[in-house]
Amino acid sequence: MSPELAARSATENAEAWLADLPDVGTPRPDRLPLPVQAVAMTARLSVAGEAAAVVRTASGRWARIHGSRLAGGPEVAVVVEEASPRQLAPVRLAAFGLHRSRGRWTADREEL
Repeated sequence: MSPELAARSATENAEAWLADLPDVGTPRPDRLPLPVQAVAMTARLSVAGEAAAVVRTASGRWARIHGSRLAGGPEVAVVVEEASPRQLAPVRLAAFGLHRSRGRWTADREEL
């Protein structure tokens, strides 16, 4: 991705994933979906230079979006792929009010 968050290039598989990702407003060919932009910007600004998110697609699949800042500049490489069961576990547990605390899964007190 360019510094302006525009796609520089993409595989056919990536284009299919991008078309299936949720977005806000009217989809535009010159703009990537909001979840991709958010991951790219977070990777660009983070100290580690990486960021990831798990997103439900319009077709009901789960996608993992991973971004890494490239060496020597503000450009970011982004990979969109099917989320693995391990990557989905925190999302599913959070749906039931569970969260990670000190390395263990716990429920909020108000949920108990």
